[in-house]
Amino acid sequence: MSTTQTRDWTSPTFDRPVVNYRAENGIAVIEMVVGAENPLAAIFDMNMFIMSAGRERSIEEFDALFAAAGLKRIAMHRTASPQVVIGLGPAEAD
Repeated sequence: MSTTQTRDWTSPTFDRPVVNYRAENGIAVIEMVVGAENPLAAIFDMNMFIMSAGRERSIEEFDALFAAAGLKRIAMHRTASPQVVIGLGPAEAD
C-alpha cells in the first residue's frame, strides 16, 4: 500500500508519487473534495491554507492532477465521513 500527501501545492514533487505509481488494477485515493455537496471541506481548505499553505482540491482539480499522471477517475464513492474514495485507472483504458 502506498500513501502520499496531495495537499501541499507548494511542493514541486507533490504529484510524483501519483505519477510514479501506476497500477493496472486501479488506485484508490481517499480525500476530502471541495464542492457544494461537502461544505465542511471549505472549512478544512481555509484552515489548511492559513496553517500550512496547503489546500483541499475540487474534483476538477483532482481530475487534472490524475490526467497529468496518465490516470482517469473511474468512480467516486461517498463515505459517512467528509472524505470520498476516488477510484482511478489508466487513462488509455477508454
